[in-house]
Amino acid sequence: MKHTKLLHKIDGTVVEVPRNYKRRTSSTVNFGYEISEIEGYLKPIPKELEYLQDAVIKIKKGESTRAVAAWLSEVTNRTISNMGLWKYIKRNTSIVFDRWPRMYKKRNKKRSNKSKLTQLNLKLTKLNAPDKGFIYLVSSPSFDGWVKIGQSADLETRYRSYNHSNPRRDFKLDCYIEVENKWRAEYLLIEIVKKFSIKSSGREWFKVKNKNKVINIINNYTDRKITMEDLITIKAGFYKND
Repeated sequence: MKHTKLLHKIDGTVVEVPRNYKRRTSSTVNFGYEISEIEGYLKPIPKELEYLQDAVIKIKKGESTRAVAAWLSEVTNRTISNMGLWKYIKRNTSIVFDRWPRMYKKRNKKRSNKSKLTQLNLKLTKLNAPDKGFIYLVSSPSFDGWVKIGQSADLETRYRSYNHSNPRRDFKLDCYIEVENKWRAEYLLIEIVKKFSIKSSGREWFKVKNKNKVINIINNYTDRKITMEDLITIKAGFYKND
């Protein structure tokens, strides 16, 4: 079958657009792609697309979109939300979901106390296991008042990924600390910051009046193991920074 060539003009010169390039239709850079040398087109990142296919396989095996999106964000150092992954799967695969992903469905069946305790124990084990990494804070003039608290084992690569997917490339690394368990530190710091934030988007983005207050909280964070009592207090919404 003969394919029509895609042509694009750059500085008066007509160039052929590679077939695996994707036309950019919004300000968002699609997961698995990056800004190309041809204006208006995105070029693929093969490794990210491979991981995306692995994510589809995980979903087919019954894993939740939330768990797979978290895994995908970790292995690629590029954030994708569970809803973003769900939309990709709906558009590009034959997998059939209910109207909303499982985590958005109202669950009428209450979990037993034993099940809740099991979940807390699993969480406690993860938060107290050795898992060194970095906690960081990034912000951008393009998103006035908003900051993002995140964690990563590879801070440099993670920071580059923000400007990699941002056309203005104006994200700034405001501060960072090294911790014994990056999941625990992120979990606790988010609980502290969300108490005084104006509003939030997702789990890690917060709009605040004073960014320096967040920076001071992160820089003064004392890493320690947490107890079941801490977890229950957090779940109840009474956690405080001691």
